[in-house]
Amino acid sequence: MPLEDKIFHYGERGSLTKTKSGRPQVYEKILRKCQQENKLFEDPEFPCNDSSINIPQWSGHIVWKRPTQIMKRPRFFVGGATRDDVRQVYLGNCWFLAALAGLTQHEELFDRVVPKEQSFKQGLYAGVFHFVFWNANRWVDVVVDDRLPMLQDGSLVGLKSGDANEFWSSLLEKAYAKFYGSYGALHDGGSSTEAMSDLTGGIPEKINPLPKDTWDMFKNAIDRKSMISVYFVDPNHSSNSAQHDGLAPNHAYSVTGVAQLDVAGKMVKLVRIRNPWGHTEYNGPWSDTSSEWQQVPRSKRQEVGVVVRDDGEFWMDVEYLTSRFESAGMCHLKPDNVTKSDALCWKTAAFEGSWVAGVSSGGPDRSREEYGTNPQYLVTLPEPENKSTSSRHVVLLSLRQKGKRVGISAAQFGSEFKQWNDVGICVYKVENPESCPKPIPTALLRSYGQGWRVDGIGTRDVTWRLYLLPGTYCVVPHAEHVNKEGQFLLRIFTEQKSECCECDRDVDVPKKVTAEDIEDKPEHEEVKDIDTPTIDKGPTEKGTMSPEELRHYLNENFQIDGEKVDFPLDVCHTMRAYVDKDLSGEVDDAELSMLYAFLRDCQDAFQAHDKDRTGSISTSQLIDALDHAGCYVNQRILKSLVKRYSRENKIDFVNFVACAVKVALMEDIHKQYAEEDGSAALSLDEWMEIMTQV
Repeated sequence: MPLEDKIFHYGERGSLTKTKSGRPQVYEKILRKCQQENKLFEDPEFPCNDSSINIPQWSGHIVWKRPTQIMKRPRFFVGGATRDDVRQVYLGNCWFLAALAGLTQHEELFDRVVPKEQSFKQGLYAGVFHFVFWNANRWVDVVVDDRLPMLQDGSLVGLKSGDANEFWSSLLEKAYAKFYGSYGALHDGGSSTEAMSDLTGGIPEKINPLPKDTWDMFKNAIDRKSMISVYFVDPNHSSNSAQHDGLAPNHAYSVTGVAQLDVAGKMVKLVRIRNPWGHTEYNGPWSDTSSEWQQVPRSKRQEVGVVVRDDGEFWMDVEYLTSRFESAGMCHLKPDNVTKSDALCWKTAAFEGSWVAGVSSGGPDRSREEYGTNPQYLVTLPEPENKSTSSRHVVLLSLRQKGKRVGISAAQFGSEFKQWNDVGICVYKVENPESCPKPIPTALLRSYGQGWRVDGIGTRDVTWRLYLLPGTYCVVPHAEHVNKEGQFLLRIFTEQKSECCECDRDVDVPKKVTAEDIEDKPEHEEVKDIDTPTIDKGPTEKGTMSPEELRHYLNENFQIDGEKVDFPLDVCHTMRAYVDKDLSGEVDDAELSMLYAFLRDCQDAFQAHDKDRTGSISTSQLIDALDHAGCYVNQRILKSLVKRYSRENKIDFVNFVACAVKVALMEDIHKQYAEEDGSAALSLDEWMEIMTQV
């Protein structure tokens, strides 16, 4: 099952979430246990105290109540989910509510986020509910109890439904607060595009300023079932009150539809908008009670859904919209999230990557040699099949940093605190892609010209819309400076079919080591030949050595520049596994000779790169040193080795040997199981047996 299709439990390995207990929370198990013990669930991972609120001005003023304590007959749904179920109260999270209101218009998407089997009915209710959110390329099922935060006057702190006894939306908001650590993480300063992505798994895109063809852009997005919000800022006006035309600044609105009407021979383009407050509407031209609607036949009004009531939803002509709203947020859905057969679908690809100091964090400056170590991805856009269509491809690139929102609690970190790092994307047109090296070196990237570049300043998501001619392009995501570390998800959406892949070398196609790679060493520093050892020189009489005996033998006999080397036992276990071809569990004479030859190669490679004899090499030298030793890895494997074996971006000889022998052993094991196409299928017991060896 692809990673993005699997639903992880909260706290499960691979979910990018943690529990205090270290054990995942499984809704079905919790529900069954509570029902068997006839008790209501109390979530130890999200306790009912100020730490879960994390808003200083509310400290000590919150009481927690279950819906069964608020209402005699609470219900999860009343008449299904609608936009009217999402109404803002005191929590400053209109950005989230705008996205949630939009979600109610996508039934199958909504059903993934809000599992339907939940209820307050006797026999089903145990005070536990669960909701599913998207977290950087995987879905995570978040369990909560149903105790909701309220003020002393009995009003809910968070959102509420238009029906007083309906609680699905309030409980979902609590799960989202848990997902990000607290209600405070949702209070002020969020982005509706972030929330849209968390609820749908789609690509978020910000448009600022709104273009002249805003209506066409919205129409195209709605045809693809994208979610849309609009926003405008007025620093001199409170977001809690409306201006002269009924619009509230510093406040996110949902775009719920578009329409085009023929009014007295003139085409009028309208946009339907919703205020997540559930009331307070725009009162200008084309609002619910405006005179403009009198020019439209009643049948047409009914067709577009004009309803005269203070429900927060209204129409507005696009010219007025672009004069009042300065930006829009859109969330473009993956094809598997678009259920309407007539909907247009994006073609998608996703890559999880990381910037690792000394390995793959080359920064944004192309003038530095490290630049080419940044992760690279190739996108090939074919010639259009239909010659009547535009030759330019619409490409959306989305770079998402992994991590969690901090929200209002960030104030405790001071003015220098940054929620997100500054990251960016560069794109280059690749010449002769079939023959270019992978990854593409810095000098070759420079030769492609300036390319295209976009930077994100302190935002989680950087999304970029490009219009590119057919060809192959190299996409380079970068952190804000060299050796800045972080994890990311890069997604590529194209309107037409495309081919996307990581631009990294194949581990079975070694890089050729040339004379230029390694300078000649002074003669006195050449590796001294070592007599081929035999077991009878060792500590045993049986003619073989265990890993413990091998360790003692090597630590007494193997030297570099006259200094003994202290190999740890775990490395000796791996060395034994590498040379132990008959799987005896011990090392004999022939295997010891093979091991010494391997160690000579490692010593030669290490000293060739440790030119100043400090006893260590930098992590940036590791891949070339491994090449020299005959152990071939790509950048993805290199990152894992560096995380495991480096210290402060340095690797000493013992850890270099540990890297090399592990790579060599894993390559041998793969060859043992590999099919003709290079793939290897292992059963669970085979896999577990291998892992006990390495």
